[in-house]
Amino acid sequence: MAFKAKIGTKKHRSYTTDEAIVEATKEDMVGLNINISKQKRALFKAKTATNSETMQDVILEAINRYIEN
Repeated sequence: MAFKAKIGTKKHRSYTTDEAIVEATKEDMVGLNINISKQKRALFKAKTATNSETMQDVILEAINRYIEN
């Protein structure tokens, strides 16, 4: 669905044109599974939280840098 008119309730939510465009032009996403030690995952999660980042954003940035080089 291109526009999220309902999210968890039956009430209609209006969205701005910019938000509608972003929603309509999103790429199809797939999951990525990796095996990593619990300790490394905990350290990674803590560091990203400390830097006000998400683990997903850091991983996607690394993948983009790898693809571009």
